Amino acid sequence: MATAERATRLDRCSPFDATNPTGGAGAFLPSCVGWYRKHFVVSAADKHRRIFVQFDGVMANSDVWINGTLLGHRPYGYVSFRYELTGHIRFGVSADIDIDSSSFVLVEHCDISVNDYALCLKAGRDADGLRVNRPTTDVVIRDSTVRAEAAGITIGSETSDGFRRIDVYGLHVYRPVPSGILFKSAHTRGGVAREIKIHDLDLEGVAVPVRINMNWNPSYSYATLPPGMKNVPDYWNVLAEKVPEAQGRPRFRDVKIWNIKATGAKRAFSVKAYQDAPLVEFDFDNIHIQAQTAGTIRDAKDWKFTRTMIVTADGTHVQVLDSTTVTGLP
Repeated sequence: MATAERATRLDRCSPFDATNPTGGAGAFLPSCVGWYRKHFVVSAADKHRRIFVQFDGVMANSDVWINGTLLGHRPYGYVSFRYELTGHIRFGVSADIDIDSSSFVLVEHCDISVNDYALCLKAGRDADGLRVNRPTTDVVIRDSTVRAEAAGITIGSETSDGFRRIDVYGLHVYRPVPSGILFKSAHTRGGVAREIKIHDLDLEGVAVPVRINMNWNPSYSYATLPPGMKNVPDYWNVLAEKVPEAQGRPRFRDVKIWNIKATGAKRAFSVKAYQDAPLVEFDFDNIHIQAQTAGTIRDAKDWKFTRTMIVTADGTHVQVLDSTTVTGLP
């Protein structure tokens, strides 16, 4: 990657399969269609620059893509060439893995360092999502590492069409990730999440191992049209369509979380939903959390903890508020 003022080398691309048969009657090195891919982030501070990618040589017939756009085809080999990326860069953004209104998905063996939600499950938003009614189901996420983003595993905040049969395990999540397990939604989203299994997570320096917030980021989550706006695009009206209060409450139930080890946390639990739409039937087993403080669980119903140890620097215990039948906490 290069600009008018400086150049940065993008090395360590993933090679194609070198075991393919040779070409040229065996006189050439292995040959085939090879894909090289590189993920990188360009700082928002570089928005004023012209940005290029330069190749010292490709043998041969190369196509170069960025963010789904074909930059060009070059039929020759050996000589250097470059393409301008300026109009195709998403400044300050790197990609996460969003699974949205999808079924029968397997994600495994990922090593992720982005500035968004890393591994995120979604299922539609607000009135339009409720109308489409396409849930996310039968998803397995396993054996992956999360290094620098908003959470290890996230469900929401787009929850309108619901989630079923989700299995997440074998994740290693490291500082400075602020949340290990994050469920989030808003009171216009609705949807039912159930049959969720999350287990065998190792969280090192993650600020809040278990964070649930059903009123996530109100300044973003609730779309309204500015007063006096006229002749707005039709899709603006769709986004701003009101959702009946009862239909808008997101509901999470039948969630099983086990074999969680968290060290260096700031707060063990930060949980809040709605009294008229509590978080129902959560089972926790073999949970070991070391944190500065224990935190709070609010709006829970029929939660059970077994083999749970929460060690806090300030000596506090988890505070349970506006909840019914939460058992087994130390």
